Amino acid sequence: MTLRRTLEQSILAYSSHFKVLLLTGMRQVGKTTLLKELCRDGTLFPIEIKVSASPDASMAKHFKVLEQSGMNMGTGVILCLTDRMRPLSENLLAMSIWDI
Repeated sequence: MTLRRTLEQSILAYSSHFKVLLLTGMRQVGKTTLLKELCRDGTLFPIEIKVSASPDASMAKHFKVLEQSGMNMGTGVILCLTDRMRPLSENLLAMSIWDI
C-alpha cells in the first residue's frame, strides 16, 4: 500500500469520529491536492491559527491557494487571542482560541 493511500484511509477514518482534522506538513508536498481529492463532494472550512489579539483579513492570505483549487469553500476562521468572535470579511471570521 502506498503512503498516499494510507494517508487517505487515515483521514477518512478520523473524519468519521472528529468534526475537525488538522493536516500539516512541509510546503509543496501535496496537502491541498490530497484534500481536494478527499473533499470532492464536501465543503472545506479553512482555519488559520495565529498568536495575535488583533486579527485582520490579511492573516488568511494562504486561503487563496485553496480558493484557486476549485474546492467548495465555506467560511474561514482565524483562530487567535481575540476577545470575541467577529467578522473580518464576508467569508472570514476571527474566533477566540478560548471559544473552542
